[in-house]
This record gives sequence, C-alpha cells and structure tokens, in this order.
Amino acid sequence: MSAIAQTTSKSRYRGFSLVEILIVVVILGILAAIAVPKLSNASQIARESTLKDDLRFLRTQIQVYRSHHRDVCPGYPNGDMNQTPTEAVFVEQLTQYTNEFGATSATATATHKFGPYLTRMPENPVNAKVDIKIIGPGEELTPDGTTGWLYQPSTGQIMANLVGIDSESKSFSKY
Repeated sequence: MSAIAQTTSKSRYRGFSLVEILIVVVILGILAAIAVPKLSNASQIARESTLKDDLRFLRTQIQVYRSHHRDVCPGYPNGDMNQTPTEAVFVEQLTQYTNEFGATSATATATHKFGPYLTRMPENPVNAKVDIKIIGPGEELTPDGTTGWLYQPSTGQIMANLVGIDSESKSFSKY
C-alpha cells in the first residue's frame, strides 16, 4: 500500500461520527434525568434526618432534666407545677445550671449543680424556627407551623411544629 493510501485510511478513523456522539449525549441525558431528582431531594432528606436527631436529643435531655428535678419537666418556674410554664423558663432551665427545684444560675455552684442540658435551643432544620409553643395540660399537640417546636410540660412531650408530610410521605407529627 502506498504512503498516501495509508494516510487516508488512518484519517478516516481518527474522530467520532455524529451518530456516535448523539448516542453518548442521549445516554448521558437519560442518566441525568434519573440522578438529578434524587440529588435535588438530598438536602430535604438531610434536614429531615437532622430534625429526627434533634428531637431524639431534646427528648433525652428533657427526661434527664426530669430525673434530676423530682420528676418535674422543664418549663415550670422554680419547679412549681402550679405556676404557668413558659418558653423562657424552659430554655433557661435546659441551657443553664439548675438546683433541684429548677431555679437557674449562669454558673455552677454547690446548689446549682445540674445541667446545662443544652448549649442552646436547636433550630428546627425544616422550618428554620427556634421558638417554642407551650401547650397546656389536656390540650392536643396539634402542629400549626407558627413556631419551631411544640412542648407540653405536663407530659414532657416535644415535637416539631410542622404541618404536612416528609419526603417518605410520613406525617411530621409522627416523628
């Protein structure tokens, strides 16, 4: 074979044909159509997972507080269940040192030896709210989305104040 014939036959096989490129583009498009929805939902799934972890931790700390304070849940001023519980008292009792009756102190002392149970009240990762709606005894914990958390001091129950369902079609109120 001559040198010219060899050069011509080699140059024909150097690149990809238009059909080959189109097939690769279609395959990549199909893979992207499958992967993109899963990736776009990943941040919501991460927020839901963080919410579950935060709730588990809050529930544990409420129970630890209760075991240290004569079976009284946080939120009651000075541990007096005849007084009206408030959000401010709840947060103070969990983030500061307390005595056996629930009186708070910014520093540990011989009498204020319990806690702190939290460094700060966590933000609800789904709705980005930190505030707490206090629910009275006998009232239903019904989410309305106005705050980050719902808390019932008489029972120690805490839940996310979220209306709707998560990415797995499970109600947020079931967390």
